[in-house]
Amino acid sequence: MSAGLPHFTTGWARSWGRDTFISFKGIYLENGLLAEAREALLTFGSCLRHGLIPNLLDSGHNPRYNCRDACWWYIKAVKDYVQFAGKTDILNEEVQMIFLDDDMDKHYQLKSQGVIIKKTIAEIIQKIFQSHASGIKYREWRAGNQIDNCMQSEGFNIFIVFG
Repeated sequence: MSAGLPHFTTGWARSWGRDTFISFKGIYLENGLLAEAREALLTFGSCLRHGLIPNLLDSGHNPRYNCRDACWWYIKAVKDYVQFAGKTDILNEEVQMIFLDDDMDKHYQLKSQGVIIKKTIAEIIQKIFQSHASGIKYREWRAGNQIDNCMQSEGFNIFIVFG
């Protein structure tokens, strides 16, 4: 989905996770676009990091995790997909993970070693729940002007704790 038409239709702002999954049922499922719906779930699931689904996703694998509810909309979309498809096969479908670790340095170390990690959609959902239950704390990868020149430095520090 492309939020903010016509301004956000190319480049870094082209693919919006939160908007995709808020509108998922009406855009994909109600229109019988199950293959496209499945592809959206697999694509965004493969970009899970820190227990979050990206809000902004570009082709260069430089996503932004700048919304905290995309993961919950994602889980709802999986549930809606299962209901519309009438089967749970997608929960066992494996996707190759784009990010091999939540830590940027470790991710690049593993990538240089040729490590491949695959997770099922069920495992991705479990990781979302586990991450939120234990708390999420990190600094956005590549924080600074190169990803957002309007944000103050402390805005790149993410701290989500429940309880």
